[in-house]
Amino acid sequence: MAGEWIPFDKTLPLKPEIAILARESGLSRRECVAICLEFWSWLDDHSVDGNVDGLVVADVVAIVDNTTLQFWNAMASPAVGWVIQTSSGIHVKNADRWLSNTAKKRLLKARRQSRYRGAHDNGIGTELEYCNVDATVDATVDATVDATVDATVDATVDRAEAIAVDTSTTTRTTTRGEESRKKINKSVSASMEAFSAFWLAYPKKVAKQAAIIAWKKITPNLVGPIMTAMANTVWPADKQFAPNPSTWLNGRRWEDEPISVAPIPEQAPYANLPKAWHCTGNTACPSGGIHESPNRNLVPADKTCPHLAVGNNGTIPA
Repeated sequence: MAGEWIPFDKTLPLKPEIAILARESGLSRRECVAICLEFWSWLDDHSVDGNVDGLVVADVVAIVDNTTLQFWNAMASPAVGWVIQTSSGIHVKNADRWLSNTAKKRLLKARRQSRYRGAHDNGIGTELEYCNVDATVDATVDATVDATVDATVDATVDRAEAIAVDTSTTTRTTTRGEESRKKINKSVSASMEAFSAFWLAYPKKVAKQAAIIAWKKITPNLVGPIMTAMANTVWPADKQFAPNPSTWLNGRRWEDEPISVAPIPEQAPYANLPKAWHCTGNTACPSGGIHESPNRNLVPADKTCPHLAVGNNGTIPA
């Protein structure tokens, strides 16, 4: 019973402090009384001496529904002073006098004595009978108080242990997450450095964003083969005919078989002359055997040397 009720002063609605709370918060006196009772009930479950460590006045807004910070600031103001902010948490004034288990036991005993005196004055029962009743009630109250305190201590210890375990788990999880992020960032940085080298070496620099997207699919073990394949690829002389970088990557073109180019045979210096022929077997030809003609139709069918044929001192007749 000791932990299931709190005392109520029937003059509470008329106290000046309630009037101040109503004025500062804009609530009615009845609403202020109800909020106080709800707060004191919560305090009775979470404190044995009126102190709650780790809280600030603003935190109480979330504990008691439908209240405002303005109300609790008024509770903590010098004019009311029912809640006091300390360096370690909050303190509720006179809570140990009214809400502690000892205070409740004292109130119960006073009530029993009042009943005894009233019954004795009316001649009901004997003092010994009431003393026996008091002793029984006192023992019951003491046992209830002890059980309540033990349960409160056990629950507090359990919560503290649970918080410690949760904090340790959270710390380990956070550490692993930070290490994982560092590894990912390092991997991304290395990948972009490799892409920069690829982009610099690739002959056609278009659609860079598409190339970056394609490069993100490339695993680190493929970077070496890609760079080697690019160096050994025979690219078109006109770079516009080379595939786009993203196309080359998405098509895995570094896996293509290398194309061998046959060497161009060396030609005689006169072979590319469009209007000339070479007479063979005429070593006395003053032009060295190479003859130019204004028209291919004038080239002799047997490609004889015109200089020697005309016998005109090596000159071609007009």
